[in-house]
Amino acid sequence: MIQPICIDLQEENVWYLIVRISISKQESISRAFVCYDKPNSIDLKQYDAWNAKGQALLDLNQYEEAIECYIKAISVNSKIESAWYGKGLALNSLNRYQGAIECFEEVISINPISDSAWNCKEAIECYNQAISINQKNDSTWFGKGYSLSHLNQYKEAIKCYNEAIVINSKCYKAWFNKGNALRNLNQYQEAIQCYDEANFINPNSYEVWFNKGSALSHMNQYQQAILCYDLSISINPKYDSAFNGKGKALRNLNQFQKAIQCYNKAISINQKNDSTWFGKGLVLYKLKQYEEAIQCYNEAITINPQFDTAWNNKGLALQKLNQYEEAIKCYNEAIAINPQFDTAWKNKGLVLNNLNQQQEAIQCYNEAISINPNNTFAWQNEGLVLYQLNQYQEAIKCYKKAISINPQFGSAWYNKGLAVQKLNQYEEAIKCYNEAIAINPNLSSAWQNKGLVLYKLNQYQEAIKCYNKAISINPNCSSSWNNKGLAVQKLNQYEEAIKCYNEAIAINPQFDTAWNNKGLALNNLNQQQEAIQCYNEAISINPNLSSAWQNKGLVLYKLNQNQEAIKCYNKAISINPNCSSSWYNKGLAVYKLKQYKESIKCNNEAIAINPQFDTAWNNKGLALYILNQYQEAIICLDKAISIDPNYSPAYYNKGNVLKKLKKYQEAIECYNFAIAINPKNDLAFENKGLTLHTIQKFMDALSHFEQALLIKTNALRFKFKADSLFELRRKQEAKYFYLAAQGLGLGQNAYIQSQLSKL
Repeated sequence: MIQPICIDLQEENVWYLIVRISISKQESISRAFVCYDKPNSIDLKQYDAWNAKGQALLDLNQYEEAIECYIKAISVNSKIESAWYGKGLALNSLNRYQGAIECFEEVISINPISDSAWNCKEAIECYNQAISINQKNDSTWFGKGYSLSHLNQYKEAIKCYNEAIVINSKCYKAWFNKGNALRNLNQYQEAIQCYDEANFINPNSYEVWFNKGSALSHMNQYQQAILCYDLSISINPKYDSAFNGKGKALRNLNQFQKAIQCYNKAISINQKNDSTWFGKGLVLYKLKQYEEAIQCYNEAITINPQFDTAWNNKGLALQKLNQYEEAIKCYNEAIAINPQFDTAWKNKGLVLNNLNQQQEAIQCYNEAISINPNNTFAWQNEGLVLYQLNQYQEAIKCYKKAISINPQFGSAWYNKGLAVQKLNQYEEAIKCYNEAIAINPNLSSAWQNKGLVLYKLNQYQEAIKCYNKAISINPNCSSSWNNKGLAVQKLNQYEEAIKCYNEAIAINPQFDTAWNNKGLALNNLNQQQEAIQCYNEAISINPNLSSAWQNKGLVLYKLNQNQEAIKCYNKAISINPNCSSSWYNKGLAVYKLKQYKESIKCNNEAIAINPQFDTAWNNKGLALYILNQYQEAIICLDKAISIDPNYSPAYYNKGNVLKKLKKYQEAIECYNFAIAINPKNDLAFENKGLTLHTIQKFMDALSHFEQALLIKTNALRFKFKADSLFELRRKQEAKYFYLAAQGLGLGQNAYIQSQLSKL
């Protein structure tokens, strides 16, 4: 037996529930009205009740009564989109078309991307009726065009916009939306003409400039597109889409750092735009910053879990990091979202092949090819797997297919050469290699120099491929081994780098640069003494190798042998006076020796060579602070911050200077910046606490000392905490922490003894 439940009839939501059940059961509408009227009597501001009652009446075709309810709902809340929409439907049903149109336009003004006003036959029928009465109303033609655009009926929409323009050639919104419709039809040149007309009428529309830039980008006219995006930004500096569009254009021009700046700006305005995060990820991937790229793709996926391309590209980045299982998961996600995503199938095949799962890889390549028979990479990669399985004839068929699609596909020619060579078809192999060389010469010097260029571009993985090819052609080329070592070292693969340098040195024991580079790798592995031996070898071979002198200095500095380090820096500077890092590093060493004026001179030299050297400005500021030249110190620290607004140490150091000047509030602000940038900056917490203590905000000071202690414990911080507790008259706690400070090293500190005597 079903047991009854008790409900509170004074609870508005209960009445809404009752009426929904009533309507679903097709019970008496009078009961529904009682339910809707009930919340009205409880609270006249319950516009949802009037709106719901209007909907019930609309469903029963009682249009006049429904309109009255919608009017009451709107009188309480004029921004309720569904009430305007319902009123519009009711008016339309009563053939009061102009009133209906006005309601639909209210819906648009409240929510320009509303689906309700446009994804329905009623709205279009309403416009048709209005047009049949008056064909000379440009707003009506525009409204119909706009609704058709939202239904993706762009050609029909353009006809409506044209009618609006014939009636009113100054109808800005008709030109603008006609341009949008043409852009959606990939008719970019015609779209640009419309945007130009709209700009002529209203040159201050940031959206028109943005959309024109988008059309230009689709036509690969990136420089012109950037000009449009800049104009859009100048009108509305908070328009994240313009920064995003500009970032894309810069990315296509290979101006990656500038592109990242644009994406960062867009993200600072709107963190919820998945395409911005994705675009930034693409640039970071290009720059071989795979971990950072993955973070961006993750942000895009969090915003839009159905973003198949973001899943695919995350897989690519993970693949570069040899995280193959994780990469496969990403490709699977992309394929689950879009089973026709041939590139994702191909990429999954690559990873499976790397995991020696050749049969599964072939299945993936076959899927890619069945979706897109012109995917040359899928054909070639399937050939590579078949080659690994010694199925050379089948591999050759794949390579031939790839070449038939793209005769300039050099690696397909090369790999076909490998396969036919396995079958002892040497003449055919020579032809294939010649084709490959004509497209991309397979000479050791060519590969090595390509590797050098890729290294210069920070494309280390691609550079390594080139060096490996050069080494396979000429294993006794010491420079190929050395350059490969540099590339793997850039990827933090230090042991592998050392192996490469050892190969280079074995071939050429007088190779000074290889000795120097081996020293760098050893230093990164904290093998300092072995690193010094390598630098000494390099210097003995070439006493004018300034980088070896500087690198030796860095190791000695790390070992606190500052005088010896300075000698090395001096030697490096004598060889190359324009090396800013040598001056900077010398500045660090003399600072350690408390030679502050000398440190300032060194940093000045570094800054003169490189005015954007933020850490040099910071360190100069530190030295000036020690010399009590506070105003000069602030100037330097401000300069460091202007170069890098996220440089936490500069904010911290500026805070210390301001504290010395008794500008406590300004000091606190600086510490806040330092902490916001680096929440693990224990010194910033400590000094903010000291500043708060000075201005007698003991409770706040206490919390900051506790934060500092959570990051790092030391005796002084226990003392500072005890001081705050003492001022707060929390005597037992204060005593405890004074004793703790003594136990950690302050011993018989006279001040602590005095404080303890008061407790």
